[in-house]
Amino acid sequence: MGTIIILVILVLIAIYAIRSYCKKLSSGCCGSDGGKVKKIKANGNVSDYPYQYEITIDGMVCQSCATRVENAFHAKDGFAAKVDLQKKCALVGAEQEVTEEFLRTTVKEAGYTALKIHSKQNV
Repeated sequence: MGTIIILVILVLIAIYAIRSYCKKLSSGCCGSDGGKVKKIKANGNVSDYPYQYEITIDGMVCQSCATRVENAFHAKDGFAAKVDLQKKCALVGAEQEVTEEFLRTTVKEAGYTALKIHSKQNV
């Protein structure tokens, strides 16, 4: 009986993995619809903002992922962001000081996880 349960669990895991892989093959690396993500224009350069935050982000694998994170910040008033995909981090500029929770929530809304946040005030 125990062997059957384990076998069923392994089959379910295999089915999930195969479906996920097929989705990535047909829709791009991050499960998007296959098209390019439209970039929202930044409101100036990150270095122009008095408050800067470096956020280490988990889950980004392609340029579309990076654009999604940048867009999450560009869509909000008073923010600009630039993602370094190689380093898996984003440099975010803000007009006003913001909480770590706000930054984590914004990254999460884009579909990723903020691992570490380092404040770099430019005041």
